Amino acid sequence: MSSVLQPDFPRLIPFDARRDYVTWARNVENYLAQNDLSDTIVSGSNCSKQEKAQALFYIHLHLNEDFKNEYMLERDPLVIWQSLKDRFDRMKAVELPRAKLDWDCLHFSNFDSVTAYDSALRRIVSQLKLCDKEITDEEMIEKTLSTSPPRGERPSGAHEKSKCQTSPEGVFQKEEKTGSEWEVELSGISSLSPGPVKNYIFWSSVHVRPTYSSVIDFMFAC
Repeated sequence: MSSVLQPDFPRLIPFDARRDYVTWARNVENYLAQNDLSDTIVSGSNCSKQEKAQALFYIHLHLNEDFKNEYMLERDPLVIWQSLKDRFDRMKAVELPRAKLDWDCLHFSNFDSVTAYDSALRRIVSQLKLCDKEITDEEMIEKTLSTSPPRGERPSGAHEKSKCQTSPEGVFQKEEKTGSEWEVELSGISSLSPGPVKNYIFWSSVHVRPTYSSVIDFMFAC
């Protein structure tokens, strides 16, 4: 009795998040590339029926029953590929505003630990990237420094709204952290690039009292 061929990764389902689709598409592309079948999902390419059949079989193997039924009569892998891409790309219209709201509401002072903040920062930045919105190192550092709790105040996770809305300049007026304090606080945030962070720590170590904007400008001038 022959064994049933199992998929190499989870099948795509209609209600998957776009993140799952991106992972699924990358896995399919890798297989097609390894088997010289990449052209089967490229418009205008001249592929043989055998190549299309092989690509079609692999794509169908990694679709759930709902998608298989939907594309049952389609014999061109490119048509299925483009249809799925269009379908999940439309999710960006919903996911991007939600990710932007998460970014706007992200405040270092609202987390109980650096690790928890770093995890949230990574998740939100990744979600924005999936929606074609890149967050730069400068923006991540700006977000972190401008929403950090004042010296001597531990993140409580329950700051009042007014504290979260403190202007960047106001934050630096009441923060007097030393370089070593910032080093401990920022070193645990693996999402931040070490170079710009070290530049900020240099400012603190020489006891310069920069404005918020000058800190950011200095980081990226080096």
